[in-house]
Amino acid sequence: SRQQVVVVKGAQLGFTEIAINWMLYVIDHNPGPMMYVQKTIDTVERFSKQRLQPSIEACPRTKLKMTPERAPSISPGRPGRLSGEDTVRMKSFPGGIILLGGANSAASLRSAPIQYLILDEEDSYELDIEEEGSPSDIAIRRTANFPNRKILRMSSPTIKDISKIESAFTEGDQRRYHVPCPHCKEKQVIYWRHIKWDENERNEPINVRMICEHCQKDIPERFKTWMLENGEWIAEQPGRAVASFHLSSLYKIGRAHV
Repeated sequence: SRQQVVVVKGAQLGFTEIAINWMLYVIDHNPGPMMYVQKTIDTVERFSKQRLQPSIEACPRTKLKMTPERAPSISPGRPGRLSGEDTVRMKSFPGGIILLGGANSAASLRSAPIQYLILDEEDSYELDIEEEGSPSDIAIRRTANFPNRKILRMSSPTIKDISKIESAFTEGDQRRYHVPCPHCKEKQVIYWRHIKWDENERNEPINVRMICEHCQKDIPERFKTWMLENGEWIAEQPGRAVASFHLSSLYKIGRAHV
């Protein structure tokens, strides 16, 4: 299986929620040391309080395993942990721990080995922190001791040619989601250049549609759900070690915005 997954994504497509679900899975099914990284210490602490902790408490199985009386320390020879050991940036559970680090703090990214790593909004990270290099590289080095490591890198891209997530995507197998045309059934990627619309008397967009690149017919918005349900990921460079995915905001369900 692939050790590294890279996702170039549009905004608000739910990938942070996917990361949270993975963290809950690790707690419940496959415990081990894990790290989740966001741009700054402040943002990761807000994430911990507002999203991660409520998710842990909403899931009965993970809530039970995070209860102090049921969660011994992962360090050999140490007694069960006290409730005070859990902090905003550290969540311990039987057999594992989740550390939450900020890409602006080298201290929060180094030291203990990590089996599972999530780099969220990687293109927002500084290129070099505290003269120790890229925060992404610092965090990834912590996974070197695990032959079965898993790394998830996901971000909206920033500036072309200097975007770290775009570079990582290019090095992978470059999967894009192809959807079928409801008319000719040929599959294609949804690109902005294929989106057309008219304007009303107030210069507002109306009749938004996609033009099929194969049969050139109009595809109204009402077909979008069907297209997404019948699409598939197709790799442009199959066989590469890194699984990389590209998904724009045009794939969101709902009315198109221009």
